[in-house]
Amino acid sequence: MEFQEQDMWMIADAIDQVGESLVWVDKEGNFLKVNKTALEKSGYSGERMKCMSIFDFCDSISPDEWPNYVRLLQINQYINFECKLFMNHGQIVPMQVTIRQPEYGDHLLIILNDFDIYRENSMLDRLKKEFNELTYRFTHDLRSPLSTLRGLINLMRIEGTPAQQPYLDKMEQSVRKQSDIMSNMYLLACTHRGILHPGPVQFDSLIRELIKEIHHSGDDVQWTMEGNETQGFYGDHEMLALLLQPILKNAIDFGGEECRVQIRLESVKEGVNLEIQDNGQGIDKTVQSKIFEMFYRGTVRSNGSGLGLYIARSAAARIGAQITFSTSVEGTTFFIHIPHTPAKQYELFPG
Repeated sequence: MEFQEQDMWMIADAIDQVGESLVWVDKEGNFLKVNKTALEKSGYSGERMKCMSIFDFCDSISPDEWPNYVRLLQINQYINFECKLFMNHGQIVPMQVTIRQPEYGDHLLIILNDFDIYRENSMLDRLKKEFNELTYRFTHDLRSPLSTLRGLINLMRIEGTPAQQPYLDKMEQSVRKQSDIMSNMYLLACTHRGILHPGPVQFDSLIRELIKEIHHSGDDVQWTMEGNETQGFYGDHEMLALLLQPILKNAIDFGGEECRVQIRLESVKEGVNLEIQDNGQGIDKTVQSKIFEMFYRGTVRSNGSGLGLYIARSAAARIGAQITFSTSVEGTTFFIHIPHTPAKQYELFPG
């Protein structure tokens, strides 16, 4: 059953007594309806607010940046960010703003949390950022001693006896596994750190760099890349690498015996479309809904940490990219749409 226009206003009237301030806006940012709590806290009259837009009310959103918020809501259920609101009595009040895309209508719902909630959420955000920073530092510092251990194991192989070799194999296998986990945790922490730094990106060069990193000399892989040039694309190089590397690596790990990976690039007005296709056995239907979950490993062939596609999804969320896939017994294709990253970025998704 679809909601009609009048249904939205009936719902709005029904929650006029709710403690949260609620504002409905159209896709251009113009106010459509405001509940009673929002009117009382802002000091504006209903008629006055109907003539306003989000740009008159919020200090951190401009008309030029608003389309980016609308676009992000097509990918994510909501956006949280901090800003200062201009009240009718002249005060500038810090708030946490949540923008949602309702299931009904062609409008957006803005929820304004008051200062107490704002303060609590700010504390949670601070703790989250501190935890992300701790994870980043911890995994970064631990990778060095693990590398040292692997070097010492190699030295022991030279000086050790044949009877010691099986034990050294087990030690190296354990250290390599821990090193892989730490590396992936480090990469995951990178997707949560700081603001984005957009710049010009050449996708063909970036992809070739990533292939060189993950394609070891012993891998029998046939790579092909086709498509038009992506000159003029503007994005965060590090976040793009974090998005693409796990998908490219999966194409190798789960490709066929004579592994073939085909990459297609298409430059479009909004950004870049990529397809990464392998010739493996496909993804079993029972696990398709779980492949982007943290620590999930779908088959016995999965010898990694289970973080790869989760990292890809986290990086995609930071830059507003979309990842979908199709799969069959003849292989799997990942479809990735990456929009241009605006020159100015706010930390809308620190995690």
